Amino acid sequence: MITAAAQGKMLSQVVDLNEGAQIAYQLRWLRKKKQLTQTEVAAQVGMTQSQIAKIERAQVEVSLPRLRRLLQAVGGDLEWRVVS
Repeated sequence: MITAAAQGKMLSQVVDLNEGAQIAYQLRWLRKKKQLTQTEVAAQVGMTQSQIAKIERAQVEVSLPRLRRLLQAVGGDLEWRVVS
């Protein structure tokens, strides 16, 4: 983790994570990069700080509409790709 932070990389670029954990870590990474607190993000998206914390720890699943709102709040975007 320290190496990832020192090189400016997201944890998911260094460690193999499942999909839920990847989303959680990317949300947290973007939030910190934008220097926002969980409370600030929560206020922007109509959630509580504890809900944001649970999402960032991958303890709960998040709906697509809520994920989009969270990503907008932290300066991220969502891209979909269909593969066969």
